[in-house]
Amino acid sequence: MFSFNRWLIWIPLLVVTIYWSFQNSDEEDDSVEEIDYVNQMERSLLREVPKIDVEQIAPRLNEMALTKNSSKRPGNKDLFSAHDWNPPAQTKAPPPSAPAPAPAKISAPPIPYLYIGKLETENGVSVFLNRLGETLIAKKNDVLESKYRIEEITVEKIEFRYLPLDEVQTLVIGEK
Repeated sequence: MFSFNRWLIWIPLLVVTIYWSFQNSDEEDDSVEEIDYVNQMERSLLREVPKIDVEQIAPRLNEMALTKNSSKRPGNKDLFSAHDWNPPAQTKAPPPSAPAPAPAKISAPPIPYLYIGKLETENGVSVFLNRLGETLIAKKNDVLESKYRIEEITVEKIEFRYLPLDEVQTLVIGEK
């Protein structure tokens, strides 16, 4: 009924258990020696502690007990007393503040178009502009996205007018 495989498992477990039991019995002897050593050290330290005469320190202890709850001691505060957390009332009027600075002049945003190239034909000059990956072809006086109008196209620049603020902006495209 017993299988050989079970014996292969049980025999090594038995051997390991016996081995550990002998190992642990040796360690217990070491720990007993350590406990004895610690007890000897405690006894020697207790012998070195001086004896205190209570009659000599009794007046000082009474004095400390009387001043324990005294408010004369520094740092003694009643932690649970009522406290007002509101800021103290100001008796002086605050100094007059400097006049507010003038609001900054609103300017047009940077030109959102990149110059790609231009084409000169009989009908005039056309420029190729790029905005967010979209290519636009524009001529003089064309309105782009109802915000910019092309005022002038020259060899070195394109002038745009930002319509909401009626401000002229220049995009440099070449040199003289």
